[in-house]
Amino acid sequence: MNTKKSILIIVLCIVVLICASAIWFSVFGLPFTDTKPQIQHPINIDITFPTEGGTVNYDVVPAGHGVFGTILSDYEIESAYVKCFGYGEPELTKITSYTGMLCGVPTTPGKTNITVVVTDVKGNTAEKTINFTVITGPPAPPK
Repeated sequence: MNTKKSILIIVLCIVVLICASAIWFSVFGLPFTDTKPQIQHPINIDITFPTEGGTVNYDVVPAGHGVFGTILSDYEIESAYVKCFGYGEPELTKITSYTGMLCGVPTTPGKTNITVVVTDVKGNTAEKTINFTVITGPPAPPK
């Protein structure tokens, strides 16, 4: 009878250890894993217009042409600006609204780009560059 009790106690101990281990791993994760957590950048810049490789038609009287997008940050934004070249000269335009129209679009005809640069109060910096072509005059008629 003592042998049966001993076996039963050993089996119960094994079951308790397995259950305790399952709970521990579900709460705290597996030890010695080689996977590192994904670190997301605290600043996200999404430029919706102009598009990469696209064109901007800049007519004689532009209506609402601009750089559109959204800037999101985990922390307060300390500075945000757009770098571009207008007629060969570098221009920096401060961004004050972080959603919708961020700033005007460059008007120099030809291939160009803009770079949005954002820095938060923690010192994190993010940049996003979009390359596109500015065409002056009315857009070509649809085919």
